[in-house]
Amino acid sequence: MEYDFTHIVTDPDSVTDIVLAAMSNTADARLKEIMSALIRHSHAFLREVNLTDDEFEQGLDFIRRVGGACSDSHNEVVLLSDVLGLSTLVKSINNSNTPEGTGGALLGPFYRANSPKY
Repeated sequence: MEYDFTHIVTDPDSVTDIVLAAMSNTADARLKEIMSALIRHSHAFLREVNLTDDEFEQGLDFIRRVGGACSDSHNEVVLLSDVLGLSTLVKSINNSNTPEGTGGALLGPFYRANSPKY
């Protein structure tokens, strides 16, 4: 579907195609691929969990607070990606064919080598 600015949302099933059509002229092919997948998968997630308006607002507030907690010396977004397993998955995908295993073992912010066992 090519986007012509006449498409309107008529029901939940029409949203994804309309958003994808709006992005159809994205010049950067890789950006278009990534964003299209993000849209399809995030829309599928919202449908799967049947997210309520209140839950959606809480989620947006959480993202706002994570961003607001960042500074030049402290990046909560990186920590969130670690907690969600995103950093580990990206490292695993991009380094799984190396003989020595994954390129980056994420041990967490509180790991200390040779710490005493309790």
